[in-house]
Amino acid sequence: MAATKDDVLVLLKLDEVYRPGTDARKFSYSDELAAVVDAGTFFETYALDSDERFWINELATYYEMLGTLWREKIVDEDLALQWAGVVFTWKLIGPILVQARDVFDTDQLWSDFEALAAAQAELWSRP
Repeated sequence: MAATKDDVLVLLKLDEVYRPGTDARKFSYSDELAAVVDAGTFFETYALDSDERFWINELATYYEMLGTLWREKIVDEDLALQWAGVVFTWKLIGPILVQARDVFDTDQLWSDFEALAAAQAELWSRP
């Protein structure tokens, strides 16, 4: 089934409401974040009320919402898989989110984001 205008409108609304700000996107590509991800010290490095934690949550929330729309088939699957570079963002912040599952003792945290990233990676790996 092909994406409809309504599918696009839902995703545009998602972008309008949840799209991470410039600071969050810049931080996700920073050497500073890469260093704490590599060291596994994100939660020890940044206080609960820090901008850095807010930015990671902002990114994760956006992609989790996109993943939920995709999982629930609220939007066209192919369109959702092509909408944003989910796989790249998961590679940058995924290790933090997996660590958060342990911190908050739940396997479901950010699971739609992770599943969407895996599906996009699979799609992009096809010849």
